[in-house]
Amino acid sequence: MAPAVVQSSWLCRLPLEIIEEVVLELHDDPTNPPSMIPPLLQTCKQLYNSLGFKTNNHLYARLFVSRFDGSAAARRLGELGSNAPGLSYQLRSYCSALKCLRTGDIHANDIPRTFWICFSMMMENDGKNRCQLEAAGLPDFVDRFVRERLYENNEAGWPAESEVNSLAMWLLWFTSTEERLRAETPEQRAQMTKLILPYVLMPVRYAAYFAPHTHFTLPLSLDTSQHPHSFHTVHGIYPQYREGRSWKTPLYEVKDLEVGVPLASVAAKLVYFSRREVSPVGVPPHLPRTREHAFQLGLTMVGPTQEDVQELNEHKIAKLVPETTWDWWSKIKGYDHLRPEELAKRAPSARWDNDWSRLVDCNHLFAPISLKRPHYTPGQLRGLWQGRMLYPDDNLYGTLMQTPEMPASFDEQTIGLAAAPVFMRLREYHCMDVEPHQPIPGGGKDGAGGIQNAWFPNSMRYQEVSVCISHHGLTITCQERTSFYHEYVVGGPDLHDESKCRGCQYRGTSEMVLREHDDRYLQCRYPDAQYVEGSYLEALDQALAEDGMEEGEDEEDDAMEEDSSEADVEMNTDGELEIKRKCDGIRDIVLVGETDMRHGHAWHHYKFYGRVREWDGLVALIRIPVMNPHVLGVWIFTGYVIGGQNFVGNWRTTTHPGEPVTFDAGETTIIIAGKLFDPYSLDLVEKQLITVSNESGLILEVSPYSGSDPLSEWRFATENVIDLSTLTVLPGFVDAHVHFFLHPYSETSWEDQLTKESIVERTIRATVHAKRTLMAGYTAVRDLGTEGAGDADIALRKCLSSGEALVPGPRYFCASRAIVPTGSYGPKSSLYVNQEGIDGITGAEVADGRDECSKAVRRQIGAGADWIKVSVSQIFGVSTRPGGASMSTFNHEELKTMIDTAHQYGVKVAAHATNKDTIDHLIRLSVDSIEHGYDIASSDDRETLRAFAQSNTKWVPTLAAYFTLSQGAGGSWERAAQSFKAALEEGVDNIACGGDTGVFAHGDNAMEMALMVRLGADWRRVLKWGTLGGWECVRSMEWEGRKGTERLASVGELREDPSIVGDNEVPFGAVRKGFAADLIATSGNFATDFQGAVSAENIKFVMKGGRVYKRDGVALV
Repeated sequence: MAPAVVQSSWLCRLPLEIIEEVVLELHDDPTNPPSMIPPLLQTCKQLYNSLGFKTNNHLYARLFVSRFDGSAAARRLGELGSNAPGLSYQLRSYCSALKCLRTGDIHANDIPRTFWICFSMMMENDGKNRCQLEAAGLPDFVDRFVRERLYENNEAGWPAESEVNSLAMWLLWFTSTEERLRAETPEQRAQMTKLILPYVLMPVRYAAYFAPHTHFTLPLSLDTSQHPHSFHTVHGIYPQYREGRSWKTPLYEVKDLEVGVPLASVAAKLVYFSRREVSPVGVPPHLPRTREHAFQLGLTMVGPTQEDVQELNEHKIAKLVPETTWDWWSKIKGYDHLRPEELAKRAPSARWDNDWSRLVDCNHLFAPISLKRPHYTPGQLRGLWQGRMLYPDDNLYGTLMQTPEMPASFDEQTIGLAAAPVFMRLREYHCMDVEPHQPIPGGGKDGAGGIQNAWFPNSMRYQEVSVCISHHGLTITCQERTSFYHEYVVGGPDLHDESKCRGCQYRGTSEMVLREHDDRYLQCRYPDAQYVEGSYLEALDQALAEDGMEEGEDEEDDAMEEDSSEADVEMNTDGELEIKRKCDGIRDIVLVGETDMRHGHAWHHYKFYGRVREWDGLVALIRIPVMNPHVLGVWIFTGYVIGGQNFVGNWRTTTHPGEPVTFDAGETTIIIAGKLFDPYSLDLVEKQLITVSNESGLILEVSPYSGSDPLSEWRFATENVIDLSTLTVLPGFVDAHVHFFLHPYSETSWEDQLTKESIVERTIRATVHAKRTLMAGYTAVRDLGTEGAGDADIALRKCLSSGEALVPGPRYFCASRAIVPTGSYGPKSSLYVNQEGIDGITGAEVADGRDECSKAVRRQIGAGADWIKVSVSQIFGVSTRPGGASMSTFNHEELKTMIDTAHQYGVKVAAHATNKDTIDHLIRLSVDSIEHGYDIASSDDRETLRAFAQSNTKWVPTLAAYFTLSQGAGGSWERAAQSFKAALEEGVDNIACGGDTGVFAHGDNAMEMALMVRLGADWRRVLKWGTLGGWECVRSMEWEGRKGTERLASVGELREDPSIVGDNEVPFGAVRKGFAADLIATSGNFATDFQGAVSAENIKFVMKGGRVYKRDGVALV
């Protein structure tokens, strides 16, 4: 038997509980660090083992509770935020940050970690945390950091959107108090507002949302073609997709919590307004004293009184973070009878729960959220809201947006910054999860876009209704579907009925248990399942039900192993974060409101409607003026409710209610058309106003104007008005058959271009041809073969696409290389006549037999071809010998294989064909367009022509090529002219204009239309073939058939945004709402001189996709 160990100190003979109480008494001042513990630990080994972090988490948890706030952690993290090991860890973490602050060294290496800890403490603050941080000197520390280090690592002079700068902005806001704001000198306030101004005014550089506001439904699909793409600006990518911008850290017992970097721009706005509101707005003495006084003076128009201005000064719009006391709970009546979890819900830190949830939930835009915490509290926006909006001078701000470097004199004066009051009284309506109610879907394609209408479909109409005396509702109608929303009243009856809620009935309870890794669990359990928005929780419940809700075995937290390997409090979880909450049955939240009468008299009357995005609680509100909408414009406010009391975000505007708005603070463009050609009605309509979105490049509205001075009602925005009142406006021309990689054979023969000009030379020539074509008024073309330049057209299309195109040119549909059978195409060697091409250069791709034909089609589609071109008749008759023979080349099986394969992949087929028997065969095979076809009819046989007129196939006659090659007489030109005249006699209307441009000069494309009129076609119909008919020809198969008809019918809903569907997929060829703003204007007269009217020199104006390329006859590129 071993002898008893004699204790070396009388302290060691005391029970551990007594020693712990001694330690706590030694640290009775909670604002001082636990500095007495290290000497005790050094007394002897036994005390070290008894009081060390590894063995006595309980003691350090008690020290934590006595010094810091814990209700937020228990509320947000459950058991993982309230157990002793986690509290012990946080004590050390917090004390290390406070130690760094006390040094006052703003250049310390661990500033980012210190700021993260301070930020977490303020997000959990109930009173104790803020007291500790202020005692450690945080307010002065962060103030010095912002003034001295904010512009370190700047980008072209602009402060960086780094995590340390973002945290500094937020800590500066958290520590702003009335006393500190008043203590700042005017010079200090001016310095601070100037320093943070870029974060306030430059949304293009500093993100204002966790996901772009163009999306309503998140997470996003990994198929990036389904959502709007960012675009390049001189300030970087906009909008920003902030995927994975976060910091991973242990927090209490959560091993590796991912916390998003907070939005610097949001905090900066709060800091800015708090400083600006220190000095009150001056009250102009000439204003009426009150509204009654104004009426007595006969002033009935909208305008403020002295009383209205005083109201602005009395109510601060940037509500500071409320200061709380150490014993905050003592002010709650009956607090001693409340359960801990009920008391925690009433803690001051609860106001930050939504903000905290956004930071931990909304970091990954493409992954589902397992825990599904709420990000918006029902009823938050209900009631009267007063605020201000900043707006700069349009011209000064526009210049700034085009300047990558930050101006040295960047301040409020240099951009003409002004402020305007905002008042709104809002009501909140909820769509409950009760049969038969369903929420209105998000606006835009697949829920993307639609921000121009607060994420509602453009066809949405709403009406507030009274269900009974005390119960009001909202009916929202979209197309033929009507949804009902209940009004939410604070303190009113609970809208959630567990017995009727579909979610509760499905689960069998209103209790929801959500786990951190439910997504992994479901994917492992059901690897083939697809989880979509709205079904995720149901799939989760199903999986848990099948498992009998069994818990896993307890495991120790690896991240806390050093501190909890011998912990006196065992963990009773498997380390996975678990959240329990009650189902509220809310499927959608809609806001409706207006300006109070007294505020409307002062600052104009407005109506509001909007929606809350569930994913992160982002709010979008549309503000519509009750009067003078063209003057006041329609505005969109998007932002978050911060700390439960401040609505912070950005604004956008448009002058047309319900239409898409442009880039933040952007505008639309008004085009005044003296005459407008409508290809649908074939009419020239006089005096039309065309409204174009500068953001999407779509036409928003076409409406008549009256009076002799069309600018009279638009003088408020003349910089955005294009006056074409003396010209004839029409859709941009479409050339359905060009070859950008060829130039006139009169300059260089076809064979020499292919064999003697380098691919570099030919590509540069192609870019020149693209610009000439656009300047001639052709805003879209279809290139039917590079003729020896391989797949160069695919790359050229990329350079021509979108508003940020590298090369000015038309919309570019390409077919890569024509497919030909062996021996039918050149260039040919005079020495090796059986060889395809010369020195490896071939004018087309050779394919023989069904397998090779199928592979050729698939290969070209895989490379990115918009069209497949097959040469079905001997091509030499067009390209080199005007009188050459024409004969069928591919057999039936080969043709059918190529056409069917292309259609299987949704790609159209153009066929080079000349004789009527081949054309008749192609029509039966449902080919999409016939190129050339100069023998489609003869004097005694028009059956093929009649069959063609009844088909869906388009004919591109290429008259200009035959006219050029035959020099206007004899040969193929004579036969082509006869066939075209026969088509006119038979009433053929499925025609598109394409001249085989490249055989003759690019820029002279209009020769094709002029020849049609010369041969007897009505000029109105020719204009239709050259605009709308061109689009109907070159457009994708997505616009064909029943599906295409339905899609075309909904174009007016503005769904075809090019950033969503792509540059070539937008509708064009007509001047209608929802079509692309591809517009041209001529000074000529179609009726008296058609050829002159369509010639390049008389095309005075060219716009493609809303961007002006030619104005007053002068190219702008």
